[in-house]
Amino acid sequence: MKDKKALFILIPFLLFVIIVGALAIVGDRIPNNPPETVGNTAGNLNNSGYFCEYDGTVYFANALYADKPNEVTRLSLLRAKFAENLAEAFGLKAQKDELFLMGLFSVLDVILEKPMAEALKVVHVAGEISNALIYRIGVLAPVYDFMLHYETANWAEVSRLMLLKNIDMNTVYEAYTSALKWYRTVR
Repeated sequence: MKDKKALFILIPFLLFVIIVGALAIVGDRIPNNPPETVGNTAGNLNNSGYFCEYDGTVYFANALYADKPNEVTRLSLLRAKFAENLAEAFGLKAQKDELFLMGLFSVLDVILEKPMAEALKVVHVAGEISNALIYRIGVLAPVYDFMLHYETANWAEVSRLMLLKNIDMNTVYEAYTSALKWYRTVR
């Protein structure tokens, strides 16, 4: 009887030690963000984040897209890369990372099944991204609007915006086809 009682105590203890040890080993692979960290780092995955970017590759916590159709994932990634690729054409080369995130989060309302304003609070995005996605204002908004017109084949508005911004058709074509090629490499 004492042996059974000892086993009931020893087995849970050993399981606890094994689990804690495994978590310690795996947990060190992605460092936590220091409290003052702002931006897009690998530690985002540990700090209740849904994504991070490292060395040009975007990683997602599986829970974010797990129950969503592949089309939503595809649209999110294509918009992200297309917006980033349009940065220079819109004179926003310094904001290419913000444009990428803007495109990435442009379907966050669909993914989280919340209004965009609430969804963006979950991921704590910069004000310029929020302004573009919620209010369609700010320096990033023209790229977002252009992207939506391009996506819906509103060619009259695409042409008008290209004329206003003095953007060459080949630049836009290359930005979009480059985004498609990039998407094929990250699937």
